[in-house]
Amino acid sequence: MNKVEVRENGIVGDYFSECSEPLRPAIVMLGGSEGGKSWSRVKKPIQALVQRGFNVLSLAYFKAEGLPASLELIPLEYFASVFDWLSQQEGVVPDAYAIIGGSKGAEAAILLGSIFPQVLSCDRIFAQ
Repeated sequence: MNKVEVRENGIVGDYFSECSEPLRPAIVMLGGSEGGKSWSRVKKPIQALVQRGFNVLSLAYFKAEGLPASLELIPLEYFASVFDWLSQQEGVVPDAYAIIGGSKGAEAAILLGSIFPQVLSCDRIFAQ
């Protein structure tokens, strides 16, 4: 499993992938009120998803350098730039992403799924 720290265009995250398959769906993982790249600290779920054929982005959206200090007024344009970044990554199925969120991250996932057409339901992602 490859891990790349992402710090491009204001995006803060850790990107996990395998180079063994040509195109793999991507899953964005959002933490809760703890902030930062919280999923990066919990390795087993990420390893399991990568082993099952997914690219995974553990994404910070607040409480990280260059991002809002608190869970208030998070700009939705940030997530649009994340989806743009993912679509440019080699080996990623473009514009078809799942989001997994814990606690407040689950609320963000529901909001993003209702706004961005690139966010597909998990059953559609897992069917690919």
